[in-house]
Amino acid sequence: MKWLQRLLKRPPIARTVLAGPQFRKRIAAKPQRRPPAPLRAIMSARRALLEWNRTDPPPVRLSPSFAQEIREALRDDVAKLSALLDRDLSHWLGSSDKKSASYDQAA
Repeated sequence: MKWLQRLLKRPPIARTVLAGPQFRKRIAAKPQRRPPAPLRAIMSARRALLEWNRTDPPPVRLSPSFAQEIREALRDDVAKLSALLDRDLSHWLGSSDKKSASYDQAA
């Protein structure tokens, strides 16, 4: 429901009623002490609609070949950082083989 999200986040004409508290603070000539009861009810409904309309983004899945390409590109940097920190960071590469765990300790 992108239209609902857009209406609630960037209201067109009814900005002073539907806009959030940050927007109202930005445009207010003088700060209000407490909004009137109807405005509080509208803002409560706005918050409920925004919460109801919120969804988590879909998980990003990398193809195995692309993930391996990234591991290969970062292998030298991880090895250098591992030597610099004197810690085993081979798990960052996501490989189960121990060949990635052999680092050039002289560097």
